[in-house]
Amino acid sequence: MTFRSSFGICFAILTTCAVACGEAPRLPDLSKYAKSIAGWEDEVSRLEAKDAVNPDPEDAVLLIGSSSIRLWKTAAEDLAPYPVIERGYGGASFADLAHYAERIVSPHRYRAAVVFCANDVTGGAGDRSPEEVAEWFGYVADVLRRHEPDAPVICCDVRPTPSRHHVWDKTKAVNAALKAECDKRAGVYYLDTADEYLLDNGDARSDVYRADRLHLNDAGYELWSSQIKAELDRVLGEESSAKMPVYSDEDAIPEPASEDAVEALHSGTNQSKVEADRAGKPLRVLLVAGPKDHDAGEHDYPSWLDVWSQLLPRSPGVEVDSAWEFPTAEQADGADVMVFYQRGRWDDERAAVIDPFLDRGGGLVYIHWAVDGRGGEQAMAERIGLSAKGGGGIKYRHGELDLDFTPGAGHPVARNLHRARWTDESYWALTGDPSRLTLLGAGVEDGAPQPLFWTMEHASGGRVFVSIPGHYMWTFDDPVYRTLLLRGVAWAGHRNVDRFNEVAMLGARVAE
Repeated sequence: MTFRSSFGICFAILTTCAVACGEAPRLPDLSKYAKSIAGWEDEVSRLEAKDAVNPDPEDAVLLIGSSSIRLWKTAAEDLAPYPVIERGYGGASFADLAHYAERIVSPHRYRAAVVFCANDVTGGAGDRSPEEVAEWFGYVADVLRRHEPDAPVICCDVRPTPSRHHVWDKTKAVNAALKAECDKRAGVYYLDTADEYLLDNGDARSDVYRADRLHLNDAGYELWSSQIKAELDRVLGEESSAKMPVYSDEDAIPEPASEDAVEALHSGTNQSKVEADRAGKPLRVLLVAGPKDHDAGEHDYPSWLDVWSQLLPRSPGVEVDSAWEFPTAEQADGADVMVFYQRGRWDDERAAVIDPFLDRGGGLVYIHWAVDGRGGEQAMAERIGLSAKGGGGIKYRHGELDLDFTPGAGHPVARNLHRARWTDESYWALTGDPSRLTLLGAGVEDGAPQPLFWTMEHASGGRVFVSIPGHYMWTFDDPVYRTLLLRGVAWAGHRNVDRFNEVAMLGARVAE
């Protein structure tokens, strides 16, 4: 066992050195497939013509491979904020991709690369062996790493499809070989997506594919892009973690609230009611996060999930679970409050989970960009009060926010809170009817007060608390903002708003 581990490490080091030090990788013998490879010359020439007239965006992700790449018309939107360079061609296999790799890759500078080819095993007489496919992919990966030694390479597995499910066992063998090839190389990662495309009985899902039962439909691309983006977040963070600051600009970190300010905010707490609340049924909180989509210290949903998953259970009588992207109906059934901090969206599938939850009196907390409806903003606003219409459909400003909480003076969430100042981001020009809200706090934008904190109660008993600030991670570390958010969680769950007071200061930044 020791020998194997040492050999693997040495092999990875030697491979990395050979690639990164500029030695050109050796092209495998493809003479057996020369005729079929030559048939892709026109397609590759088309990509070269595209290179000549389309300058690459900076710090882009290079997408190469077969028709799932070529047909991905929303890649730039789906993988935002990562810019993309799409260079796919329909019908590509790893044999021809290896042959043309230098021509496809060399014109580009890229931050990361994503590779997907799904045509080496189709159930025909020309199916290639797992060993062949792995060798060809290894060459492509080496070409990518040679041109950009610091750019991670992600190899997507071959997904199960209804039209080719009869060769799924062969495809799984190819995937295993691809993973083994990735494991030999530093900076090369295998992305296993297959389980999400299978039904419980092992058959391939049809709802994420077009009528041809082979190519992804819109729902399929939404799923695939979320998997790829999450992996990009992971590997790019892993590659650059040593140089990533905690916040975007250390000099810009604002002064936090003082301990005296927090004590004043907590004054008037009825401790006997707090203890009675904690002694009752546990408060079940489900935290919902998603892939990070901004710079360091901004929209850092995974870090928030990690911190708050540890913070909330420090309060007695609290049970915490988490969901990635969106909860299942079963997860919602097991929660009293669901807290969303992610890039939001709204559609019928989400309504099918949220509406029954609100109907039974469940509580929702939406923080910052979680209010984005992405085309479903009107329906989302009916549930949470106000919603954003994507990045270009609202107004926003980063900077110092001077908030007036006198509108919410009579609400338990805003008790003792009169004014607050945070360096964060405001949104306004949102979709929805403000008259349906209970306004807690407002900030002046465009010369008029704009709602930045509010609550909403449904006739069913369902409750909603919304905080528009929450762009920067330092805001979550401010004890006054944290108190406000904790109160919102408790209130949405029909619990005493002071039940989290003791944890508001844990790990918080407090002014000297």
